[in-house]
This record gives sequence, structure tokens and C-alpha cells, in this order.
Amino acid sequence: MGGSGQVAWIFEPTGVIKISDKTKEDQVMEVAVELGADDVKVESGGIVISCEPAKVHKLRDEIEKKLQLVCASCELLMVPK
Repeated sequence: MGGSGQVAWIFEPTGVIKISDKTKEDQVMEVAVELGADDVKVESGGIVISCEPAKVHKLRDEIEKKLQLVCASCELLMVPK
């Protein structure tokens, strides 16, 4: 058995914002990239935006404000590299 933290190097902290409303897909992508998002993906459940952890709440607030929508979730996750 390994010790504590042996697999931590495989993951990196990432801000993740999920939007279930796909009707503004193009606008969300444009605004998210403009505001500094690292990645924007369209999945079956909606739009997933990845960014630096320090930017996640500001990015969510700006997207909600500019596009008049509510994000389904906004969280910090450890995602595989």
C-alpha cells in the first residue's frame, strides 16, 4: 500500500462551471474565452467551462451578468492532468 499523497501529482486543481441551458451555447463560449476560461466543452448535460481556480467565481459572476442566465454549478475540483 502507498502512503498519503502518492497519486496527488496526477491531478490538478481546476475551477469548473456548469451551465445546463444550451440555448446560448455560442454566446457562452465567446464570453467565457474572452474572460479567460481555459476550456469550454459542450456535453449532453450542458456546457462545462474550465478555468484557473482563482478565476472561477469571477468568471461565473460575469457570465451570469452578461448573458442573463444562472449557472447550474460552480466548484473547485481536482481533475486528472
